Amino acid sequence: TSDCHITTIVDVSIKKFIKPDIYLLNDKKNYFLAYIELSKFSTAKLSVKPYLNNFSPFQINTNLLNISGKILWQCSKIFSK
Repeated sequence: TSDCHITTIVDVSIKKFIKPDIYLLNDKKNYFLAYIELSKFSTAKLSVKPYLNNFSPFQINTNLLNISGKILWQCSKIFSK
């Protein structure tokens, strides 16, 4: 809703996968949040689950993923009138 405010703190010095967590990804200058973990099917791939449910999860080679940062903290506040 327009009454919702989300605050996210991102460590932009992290540019590679460290551990399963939420990361800021860059796909051709389209930035989005996604939960990333090691693939259960291949050690060379990562499992990416976009934060928004209207995008499908996918597998990608580790060296092809463009990580722009790691989420350190996130909260939301819904304002009521």
